[in-house]
Amino acid sequence: MSMLKSESPTVFVGMSGGVDSSVTAHLLIQQGYAVVGVFMKNWSGYITTERGEFRFPCSSGADYEDARAVAHQLDIPLYTFDFEEEYRQRVIDYFVRELEVGRTPNPDIMCNREVKFYLFLEKALAVGADYIATGHYARITEDEKGVFHLWEGADPKKDQSYFLATLGQRELSHSLFPLGVYQKTEVRTIAEEAGLVTAKKADSQGICFVGDVDTDEFIKAFISPKKGEIVNMHGDVLGEHEGIQFYTVGQRRGLGIGGGMPYYVVGTEKETNRVYVAPGMNPSELYRETVTVTDLSWTHTPLNVGDRCYARLRHGGERVPCVIEAGNTEEKRVIRFDKPQRAITPGQFLVMYTGEELRGSGVMN
Repeated sequence: MSMLKSESPTVFVGMSGGVDSSVTAHLLIQQGYAVVGVFMKNWSGYITTERGEFRFPCSSGADYEDARAVAHQLDIPLYTFDFEEEYRQRVIDYFVRELEVGRTPNPDIMCNREVKFYLFLEKALAVGADYIATGHYARITEDEKGVFHLWEGADPKKDQSYFLATLGQRELSHSLFPLGVYQKTEVRTIAEEAGLVTAKKADSQGICFVGDVDTDEFIKAFISPKKGEIVNMHGDVLGEHEGIQFYTVGQRRGLGIGGGMPYYVVGTEKETNRVYVAPGMNPSELYRETVTVTDLSWTHTPLNVGDRCYARLRHGGERVPCVIEAGNTEEKRVIRFDKPQRAITPGQFLVMYTGEELRGSGVMN
């Protein structure tokens, strides 16, 4: 595919068939951009693994038809970029590797890093785009020195900056997030006033591009169940599990431990295939004062020892005050929280903010 260069900046909009990406395209047209729609085909619902052939519910066909209908309404072209093989290698394989070693992955962040803001971005730029755009609720600004900054979305209930935590200057300089200044209710109103066919479509749920599948069944397609012991912190056996991949720190459901006392997962151990639990509604074993983060990413200037910031430990979680205590290397930082934090989850991302600005992220260990 080649593009004739427009006098206006050209932006390729990732159109998923949802209301957010539909309004994104609509707003950019109003702002004078030359808009091209792109539907990313990343998941067909059918997959072959060492355990056999599996088919999961998949809405990509219906989503494509919705994206095509909106593109027709807006009088813009719609292309399909097929990244299904790369999505399997870069996102699903990562998801499985993390689970196999007893960590809790975040496929949504990896999907943004590897697919939307790498594969999609690079292909769009290669065929003539100046920018890409998505329906994320976040904001980008450029300062007088030409440095790009990433901020939380204006709607605190919809803010999606956490999922964009691995973006750097190249990605930010070529990305547009027009929804970042709006409330979700306003976006719905814009869609209705524009007559977009997706105006009342429900938001997607579940794993990025895969959708709302049964997570345990999805995991079983890749990893064979392996029975092991559920033990307390003294090593006493309290029950049995089918595999550490089904458990994450802070989890309560699915333990099958009777006696009337609630138990929470406080850790897993690959070497012994054990799940460790602690009793009570708020066990002390769930709390940590520090955490080491690796696989660091920075939006611009790195934060270093002595710098204070706010940490978000999960999407939708509050930003908690902390200080970078050690680790001025490219590989890691040690974060000390002002107050001990609950359910620090190995494999998940800790995202660092100064005020409303996202500064960087790392994977918790």
